[in-house]
Amino acid sequence: MMRYILCLIIITLWLMPTHAQEPAPTDTVTRLPIPYDVPVTGVITDTSYFDFWLFYANEGDEVLVRMMGENGLAPLIGIAGSNREVIVRSDMDENGGQLPDAEPNGVAELRFIIPTGRGGEFSIVATRVGIESGTTEGTYQLIISQTSSEAMRREQARQAVEFRCGDQIVTSALNIQLPDPRQPTNYRLTVYGFDDFQPAIRIFGGIEDDYQFCTTDGQKTAGDSITVWDESVIIGDDTTHTAQYGINSVGGAGQITFTIASVNGGRGRYIAILEGLTLTEPNQINPLDLQMGAIALGSPITVYMIKNDATRIDPYIRQVNIDGEHWCDDAGGRGCETVPSATSIRVALFDGVVVQGDRFSAGLTLTPETIDLINLQFMSRANQATGGYYLVFIGELPELSDTP
Repeated sequence: MMRYILCLIIITLWLMPTHAQEPAPTDTVTRLPIPYDVPVTGVITDTSYFDFWLFYANEGDEVLVRMMGENGLAPLIGIAGSNREVIVRSDMDENGGQLPDAEPNGVAELRFIIPTGRGGEFSIVATRVGIESGTTEGTYQLIISQTSSEAMRREQARQAVEFRCGDQIVTSALNIQLPDPRQPTNYRLTVYGFDDFQPAIRIFGGIEDDYQFCTTDGQKTAGDSITVWDESVIIGDDTTHTAQYGINSVGGAGQITFTIASVNGGRGRYIAILEGLTLTEPNQINPLDLQMGAIALGSPITVYMIKNDATRIDPYIRQVNIDGEHWCDDAGGRGCETVPSATSIRVALFDGVVVQGDRFSAGLTLTPETIDLINLQFMSRANQATGGYYLVFIGELPELSDTP
């Protein structure tokens, strides 16, 4: 059973000064750093019956420590603070009550939440049942994992399969992660859903995702017209199949993550338009990370880079991964023959913005099988050109499979 230790339990009898600070001449106490998620090994004998393994954690972090005894060792573990006072140990519960000892060749396990104000250096004390008066000897394997932290919780929130958007439960389809912008930027994301895909947009922003917002509002999209791959749609007064959100970002605002999701997990296709992206300098490369929602894995996502009419950039997309470099100059040709041409793409928004693809628009179709980040780089093949561009994402939440 998971035990969350929220209070400081001072157990001073574990490390008497004669042993902790004045080990015997033959003592070989280990005092080494232990990295997270990397097993380490040690030896417990009558003359060296505890080791210190140093780790760092922040207040609020939760760690799990497991010690596996071998060759006859009955393991016992504790966590000590920077002055070596033992805060908690594996043979005591949260109230200080005694728990059963681990058996020889058994496993000792300890979960611990770093108390408020206690972040910094800690030690895992690896020893044996009975400590000085114990009789078992042997080897051990020790591993520490971080099971929860503020950073992990933020990342888990971004990757959540389902999450709440207002009073709705929505299912993630795609994460779009933009780096900290170099200059003040007005980003706007508009998502149009088809079939049963009813869009929701969530945003994380700020240095530590301290700005969060989610909306299903698409009121301002009434009257928008969409033509994609020879299919034309005019958005009517019914706004349940659109969502739109804009954010004014200033330099130093941190990474910005947009999540495209579907209300109640409705299946179908979506088309998303991201505005506010610019190449401001010659030879500039703008990176962007995509991450598929778990339900959308195995379905295609097509990304187009379409220049603003007022610019002379020649859109170019590059993807670099362990399989090598994938690039696209002109969708439908010149290295991307399998990607439909962007010439039929035209989106006219309510405020006069028109996204019009042409034969020079770049495009890539991806079919991710994992939720690993996909890094894309956007630039101009005419490398001296600068100006704005749009990104168009065409994807789906696929129908549920009948296969068990």
